[in-house]
Amino acid sequence: MRKRLSSSYAAPPPSPIPTGKGSRSAVNSILGEYIDQSVNVPHLNLPHRWMPYEIHYQSLLQRENDAMSRLLISAAEFGVVRIIGHGISSDELRIMLIKNEWLFRLSEKYANYDKFLCDWSDNAMVQKAKVVTGDETFLFFRKKLEEVLNKLKGIAKEVDQIIRLSDREQSWRKIESEEVKMYIYRCTKNQSSNVDHTWLPPHNATLEDSFKYALNLFLPLEPIEFSMHSKRGRLPFKTSPDTIIVTIGDQLEEWSDGKFRSADGEVALKPNLHIHQSLLSLELKWSFANLNKIEKKITLSDQVLILVILILLYKLFDYIIN
Repeated sequence: MRKRLSSSYAAPPPSPIPTGKGSRSAVNSILGEYIDQSVNVPHLNLPHRWMPYEIHYQSLLQRENDAMSRLLISAAEFGVVRIIGHGISSDELRIMLIKNEWLFRLSEKYANYDKFLCDWSDNAMVQKAKVVTGDETFLFFRKKLEEVLNKLKGIAKEVDQIIRLSDREQSWRKIESEEVKMYIYRCTKNQSSNVDHTWLPPHNATLEDSFKYALNLFLPLEPIEFSMHSKRGRLPFKTSPDTIIVTIGDQLEEWSDGKFRSADGEVALKPNLHIHQSLLSLELKWSFANLNKIEKKITLSDQVLILVILILLYKLFDYIIN
């Protein structure tokens, strides 16, 4: 026995359709109404908003075409690239920073975070650190931080090289020297209560107004929510210590005549207020100290063309004079 479908699943069948001349419009109307009522439109899951590409560092070192292509697309569209497989042990680094919290007593204090500049040329800071920790402990701590600094510098150089060599027709500027600054940030539970929404200010606000950088590398030491700000708008996303967030700076945007967009970012603090430990992160700013414009070479064909134009101008001038 055929089971009847409930009205919630299907429309009732249409009534008998009159046949004969002139009934085509009636058929179309009744059949169309039946189809409209019978069709169940499926629920569609729209794709999530596009995210900056996530690229394995080893793929960049090996110059894999797919990895380099995704890096360039992400840098050009959003000014942000996410690097995984960076080889920095965040757990080991975090434990070391917690054991050496003395450095934050020597750091700059802000309303909702502390910022320590790793500048070993600052003799006053170095002497104070040695008094607190002892020479041997300080030297071990400094060595470990320099290892992290060198790894971050290596990543910055690889990203920069891929970007600069992506368009050989561009009139690029060569690097004569580089300037690197590495910061360590800490936000405690008490400090987090001083703000409503964010902890880390936009990258440019963490340095002198006159200082511009080419690349910014941000390494969180615990899972956080990061908010990216670029000319395409604001894009929040979750990230972890497994990922280094690389953003394009104003210097590289100007250097590429706007081909690659600059971006900024900040850590969303509210989702992390439940934690009972300090929020720690590292930031490396990599900049060009001196830039020299590379002169474009004039090809042989261009030289011939210029010569022909000069000859024609000479003949025209000679004709006018005579």
